[in-house]
Amino acid sequence: MIPEIKPTKASIESCTACNHRCQYCPITEYPKKQQVMTMETFSRVMAEIGSTNRQFERISLSHYNETFLDPHFLERVEIAHRLQYIDYIKVFSNLSLLNDSLVAGLGFAKEKILFDINLPTTNRERYKKIHGRDHYPAVERNIKALLDAGFKLQINAQKNTFTTEEDALSVERLFGKRAKVNVVLSDDRSGAVSGLNPNRHEGRLVGCSTRRVLDYIHVGFEGEVFLCCQDYFKKYRLGNLKEQNLTQVLASEQARKYLSYIYGEAEAPSDFICRSCQFAVFEGKK
Repeated sequence: MIPEIKPTKASIESCTACNHRCQYCPITEYPKKQQVMTMETFSRVMAEIGSTNRQFERISLSHYNETFLDPHFLERVEIAHRLQYIDYIKVFSNLSLLNDSLVAGLGFAKEKILFDINLPTTNRERYKKIHGRDHYPAVERNIKALLDAGFKLQINAQKNTFTTEEDALSVERLFGKRAKVNVVLSDDRSGAVSGLNPNRHEGRLVGCSTRRVLDYIHVGFEGEVFLCCQDYFKKYRLGNLKEQNLTQVLASEQARKYLSYIYGEAEAPSDFICRSCQFAVFEGKK
């Protein structure tokens, strides 16, 4: 039986561009020009989330972008902060563009914000090589500013073929006493990042180990709802919230087709995204 999509988390592409070129991110090979979700579309997405009558654990304003390139960022946070059916807002950022004015401006929502930051190393030259930008001094300063202001931070020391054990240890030594530091194994985003260990599966697909396709909705800047955060190119679309309501999107023919592939009701095509994903579950394989 195919399970239902019953989202309690949402990832919303508020804008499309990023000012970094991290070696472990597909945006380095496939950069996107800046596109921004209109406030009208954002309000529609928020209303559709509310229409589920479920408490959402969190929303994030992200899909491989830099959050602080969004000109409406503060306005979106103000709206989400007022909504009782959203527990907290997760802010994914490299923090290079944060400034004192933004830190102060976010103070009203301090208890409802969690910053999630990729920081591969505290070595400036190594950071420049891995992230493609010489922004480490600003990033370190901004992390300390957020911690001093009482914001909650999660720092991810990405582990991959571009980083070393010492890189991760340097992050833990500097920030581990004040923030949660995780050593995170980077994945290749279903084949979108070259240079990382590729995944390729044959046989019958029978599930997803992360439940992302069931627990999340992923919404692009134009209101398009797509299958998974691994889908960098937003190829696998379920519908569009500017044309349908969320109930219709989640029950659409496209949603049913993709779920039938993922949960083994139908044979997934050879080029289906999950066949290149490390989180896919296949029959007879753990």
